[in-house]
Amino acid sequence: MTRSGETIELGTVRRGDQAGPTVELPVADALSGRSLVAGDAGSGTSNSAGVVCEKLLDRGHGMVVVDVDGEYHGLKETYEVLHVGADAACDRRVHAAHAETIAELAVERHVPVILDVSGFRAESEARDLLAGVTKHLHAKAKTRRHPLLVVVEAVHEYLPEEGGLDECGRMLAKIGASGRKHGLGILGVTERPAAVRSDFRRGCDWQAWHRLTGGAAVATVDRVLGSDHADNIGEMADGECFLRTDPGAPVRVVQFERKRTFDAADPPAPGDVEPPTYTGVSGDVLAELDAVTGGGARRASRLDELERDIERTDDRLRAVERRLAGTREAERMADRETWARRDSAADDSGTSLNAAAAWGGDLLDGVEEAASPPDGAAGSTDAGEPAASADPAADEPDAGRATEPIAPELDAGVSTGPSDDRTETDRSGLSVPGGPAGDAHADVVEELTAAIDSLSVVEREMLRHYRAEGPTTPMAAHAAIGGSGERTEAYAVNRALRRLGVVEHAARGRHRYALSSLVAERVGEPLATAGPTDDDLARMVQRVEASFVHDVLPPAQEPDVDAAETLALDDEVGAWPDA
Repeated sequence: MTRSGETIELGTVRRGDQAGPTVELPVADALSGRSLVAGDAGSGTSNSAGVVCEKLLDRGHGMVVVDVDGEYHGLKETYEVLHVGADAACDRRVHAAHAETIAELAVERHVPVILDVSGFRAESEARDLLAGVTKHLHAKAKTRRHPLLVVVEAVHEYLPEEGGLDECGRMLAKIGASGRKHGLGILGVTERPAAVRSDFRRGCDWQAWHRLTGGAAVATVDRVLGSDHADNIGEMADGECFLRTDPGAPVRVVQFERKRTFDAADPPAPGDVEPPTYTGVSGDVLAELDAVTGGGARRASRLDELERDIERTDDRLRAVERRLAGTREAERMADRETWARRDSAADDSGTSLNAAAAWGGDLLDGVEEAASPPDGAAGSTDAGEPAASADPAADEPDAGRATEPIAPELDAGVSTGPSDDRTETDRSGLSVPGGPAGDAHADVVEELTAAIDSLSVVEREMLRHYRAEGPTTPMAAHAAIGGSGERTEAYAVNRALRRLGVVEHAARGRHRYALSSLVAERVGEPLATAGPTDDDLARMVQRVEASFVHDVLPPAQEPDVDAAETLALDDEVGAWPDA
């Protein structure tokens, strides 16, 4: 246990009026608090963390060091530290099945542990091991209440600001949030402070900020320490830092001591000697790990593996659910935007297209329908939706006309808009050929193509759904294309398709794609001396579908003489000059 008022020396104040005195840190804060050491590579972060480790080991305190780069084994030069990981340089090779034993050695036997995760081939194996160790550390610390520090190199990889936390990150966050009351502390070391969760940074008992030059990192210093310190953070010498030993204490410029043990983080230079001989670990400690490696470990490993598979599956499911929720929200926003644009467009009578469609307003021939029924009127529910009947077919507003053609007859003598040389097409697909009379069958294809093109984005998407999926209800089709699936909105879209004739009522409230029937009905009228063959009808349907179905191509056609002459003329004239 720590003694009240016990401190460790970190370095000396380098600048300002207070330059010279030794800087001390309460052991309670260093051992069981939350702390952060940040700085660019080579600025002294690993040295500072190493000094804290040495000072605590000098006083017999325990720790678990999560070593991501294999830099901390130099502590074994002076201290009896258990070095475990995945390569031969470790005292013992371990995996997730050893997690509880490692935590037990650290908490109950007070054995300092270096958990070297740099040698694992798969990152998932390292994370599974660390998740297991931290989970057991947290559980055992509750009952043992023996102070212990968890040092985490590259803490931004486990507690990222962006994205969610896996099981390993959740356990480290739990230690940071509630570990202090059980004597369990955490020291995070990072080269990317901006990438560390902001709630972790804000709650630190002490912080050391070494040299930082990146824009995001300097901006983080500005938010945490202020603009004056952010302006000077890039000029710090090696080992210098802005140190705050308490959330309310002043910030001082401190030069950290140089750690005494072998520094494996220093790049080797010519003439460097071999690393020193390391202190061994007692045989009974290794024996406990060896016992786990035996037959019992295989069963425990399998159970742990299954549990991790379940946790990883849950993590993936949660991630997929988040992505789906975002996609659905984006689709709903797009759908609302589409309907808002339709509402803003008015027909000749001043009635909103969407409102008229929803209440049966006839946009085909200009005949005004009755006004929308008020709330509570017959034929509506309290929610403003059409009242449902016992007969599903009767629920469809146009179900009574299911056996009759929905779209009006073609009438070449009726004009619904300004007359010019183009073919005018209204919402129903009726057209008035304004140019010279041509082949009647080609006119039908052209009219239907123009009518479908005049549909809204939502209506065309719902038509494509009917074509691809077969008979279904309007609500199901509306929901499938990203709409709300609400009855009134779904039938408003469906009504436009039925009036055009490209969708027809099937049975029991279901509707089906009816373009082929509509084409056959149109060309069967006495517009030509000879009726079309089945192949002719299929080609006509294909030509219409090619205008709104992306994977349908128009049928092969004979060369267009006028088009060929135009192309030849274009070749003679040359490319159009850039504007």
